[in-house]
Amino acid sequence: MNKPSGTKPAWVTTKEWERNRKFTYQQYGDTYAMVLYRMGDYKNAYKYAKEIQKLTEGKDPDYNNTYALVAEKALPVKQYKKELEVFVKEGKTSPDVKEVLKRTYVAQKGSEEGFEGYITDLEKASYYKMLEELRKSMLSETSPSFALLDLNGQPVNIQDLRGKVVVVDFWATWCGPCKASFPAMQKMLTKYKEDPNVRFVFIDTWENAEDKKKNASDFITTSKYTFHVLLDDENKVVEQFKVDGIPTKFVIDKNGIIRFKSVGYGGNDDKLVSELTAMIDMAAAQPVAKTF
Repeated sequence: MNKPSGTKPAWVTTKEWERNRKFTYQQYGDTYAMVLYRMGDYKNAYKYAKEIQKLTEGKDPDYNNTYALVAEKALPVKQYKKELEVFVKEGKTSPDVKEVLKRTYVAQKGSEEGFEGYITDLEKASYYKMLEELRKSMLSETSPSFALLDLNGQPVNIQDLRGKVVVVDFWATWCGPCKASFPAMQKMLTKYKEDPNVRFVFIDTWENAEDKKKNASDFITTSKYTFHVLLDDENKVVEQFKVDGIPTKFVIDKNGIIRFKSVGYGGNDDKLVSELTAMIDMAAAQPVAKTF
């Protein structure tokens, strides 16, 4: 990372080259730390995991996951517990971080009683911070009008959903991050299935398959998702929304105004569910425009 053996490619800037080397080293360093951890070499695993922590400033949930597992074996409880609690407070956690804290809690308290309250208290700061960031990022853009066919050949017009909060999720069957986010999106559908004021539409776009309908239908059926999929066969709607990459989600309020845009997937289902729930709640709180 610091002393590259090769020379900088002509098509990248010096800063980009340095950033790419740093990113690559983080990936390999994290993987090597986990290899050492699996081999039981906790001392050296910690050396690399800690180095990655410094490089990422503790802001990457995946790397924090490795650090938590290694720290549990390599550090005194008092030291690593405090560090992991900071991850939770800042919303930079993964399931394994919480599992390590749970094992530590049970070891200290003798049972799981009170653990959920302990975690909830830690997460409050993160939640309020998230809400503040969402308020700052709130949009006020008129949603493009569109009408597409779903997998059953039925037309769906966005105008017919006026009066509801609508979550529009652009995806494709070849998109890894899209598919990785779907378990969390299924949780969202389950969460709002009894709410008539919230709708989700999953727009399949940028596909290269000959039979795009069958391609999407086969994937949804095999994966057992209950998504309402719309087919953007000519990629016109994705262009209307000015999407640069997928997955991209839009939260549209009852007046047809885009309130939030979320690009990509960070790998944390709990975070996605929490953020999207907050977006829906904030969009739903917007006053309905009067018509005369």
